[in-house]
Amino acid sequence: MIYKKLGKSMIKGIGCKKSIRTKQLIIFAVFMAVNVLFSMVLYFLATATVKKSIFDKMDAQADFYLETIDNHLKSTENMLYNMFSDRKLIFLVEHTNLLNAYELRDAYLSEQERIIMLKENNPLVASGIIYLPNAKMKISDSYITDMDADDFEAVRQKYTMSDFPLKYMEGSLFMSSSGVPVYQTRELPAVLFVVEFNEKKIKETLRNFNTIDNSGSFLYQPEQSIFIESGENAGTGNRILELLRPELEEKEEFSDVIKTEEGNYQISVTQSSYLGYFVQYAPEKEVLKNMESYKWLVFIYIIGVASVAVVFSESIEKTIHRPLNKLMEAFSKVEKENLSSGGTEYTGEDEFSYLFEGFNHMQDKTKRLIEELVLQKELAQQAELKQLQAQINPHFLYNSFFSLKNKIKREELEDAEKLASLLGTYFRFLTRNDENCISLKSEVEHARSYTDIQYMRFHDRINVYFEELPKEYESVMVPRLILQPVIENALKYGLEEKEEGGMLRITFRPKEDILEIHVEDNGQMFTDDTLRELREKLEKTDEITGIINIHKRLKLYWGEKSGLEISRSSLGGAHIVIKIFIGK
Repeated sequence: MIYKKLGKSMIKGIGCKKSIRTKQLIIFAVFMAVNVLFSMVLYFLATATVKKSIFDKMDAQADFYLETIDNHLKSTENMLYNMFSDRKLIFLVEHTNLLNAYELRDAYLSEQERIIMLKENNPLVASGIIYLPNAKMKISDSYITDMDADDFEAVRQKYTMSDFPLKYMEGSLFMSSSGVPVYQTRELPAVLFVVEFNEKKIKETLRNFNTIDNSGSFLYQPEQSIFIESGENAGTGNRILELLRPELEEKEEFSDVIKTEEGNYQISVTQSSYLGYFVQYAPEKEVLKNMESYKWLVFIYIIGVASVAVVFSESIEKTIHRPLNKLMEAFSKVEKENLSSGGTEYTGEDEFSYLFEGFNHMQDKTKRLIEELVLQKELAQQAELKQLQAQINPHFLYNSFFSLKNKIKREELEDAEKLASLLGTYFRFLTRNDENCISLKSEVEHARSYTDIQYMRFHDRINVYFEELPKEYESVMVPRLILQPVIENALKYGLEEKEEGGMLRITFRPKEDILEIHVEDNGQMFTDDTLRELREKLEKTDEITGIINIHKRLKLYWGEKSGLEISRSSLGGAHIVIKIFIGK
């Protein structure tokens, strides 16, 4: 019983704490989580780095492109204004009548050469035309001819347009200058120099920056409604522009990611003093296409780490958990007091072999100790029982025989015969001490014999109610002398001072797996101090007399569910309950 309590507390203690396997799984879970988190962080950092590199590349391309094209346009604008300081052009505008035919032809050819030089020096220039409305002549890089009505109308429209350096009309991108501000005259200008740019060349230049699949770029100047797209993804630029309009009103240059129906786009917006906004865009899925391989590498890494963790876990399971579980099963058998199964075999040659060897040695030693302890308890129990049987109250013996003598003397032969029979039955039970356990029926009959003897002596002072034992409990085996000493205690300490009206009640009450025998009296000697004193005695282990002996033997026989309980009876005296375990 001692080892059983120790085993239960040990196993229960292990169960209350987290097992080694649980801790191992937690460590593996944390390890996996850290690895997955680390891999994901690396992946997202790499993704962010790629995005930033694309933005940086777009910004660098924009700076290079805008610097180049702005230089071309600035150079064109400067050459355009420098034309008006040419002496020959002045003569063609104001003093044509002073020139002879040769000088006039030379002046025209000279201006044509300047236009050709401008075109050759600037790859973006498609053509250049000098309109001379007063002379009704126009000069281009490829011809010198008279102006017609369309030419005059074109001069009127282009002359009255805004002062922006770069203008856009009817699909044509051009610069124009008359040499004087528009507001200084309402007539047609004496001269209008128009330089038209090659939009196809501009688009080709834009396409050079489209190094990513499905990427593109466009130029946008809201004041002149200029919109020039690289041309590879028709319509994409317009859709992106519609999404960018709110931001373009607030910012001049920025980089961002915008969402469209086709997906996310990385965009870069820079600004030119001539062309307005230069917008580059690239699909995010194309930008991150190379990251797909990294994604698979991360996935393979996570799978690899998980595989290593599983292999390591299986290795731990084989080398630690299985021997540990085997050892726990052996402890469980010992807990259930199964010590006859022999030692627990372990074939390994590691640290567990010492544990199993020590466990087997402990099991053998424990088995021997338990056998010795059980033997000692049986011997002690037998000695206590014989001592109890030897504790025959001499007053009871003397008084019983004195009552028998008086009945014979008074010739109450029938009562004398009955009393003699009861005494014979009573003493015969006491002298048969070869059995430590008897049937409950025999125990109750002995207690009833004792009660009847006492009733015959004190029938004028006490009343006895002794309930019949239910037949289904007659065969229950119990330790000897568990009921009679309790009844004797009630008569001696409860009813001894009663001159009349004493009451002794013995009843049987089954409750689940317990049969309760209730012994009650209405004695006046049972005070609260007496109740407390008796309860304290039940807890002591060094006393082996009286009802304390019965309490100890019941617990030794059936365990903690059995024993004695003492309280105050509804009759007013003591109420002692003998609890007998009848379960399996």
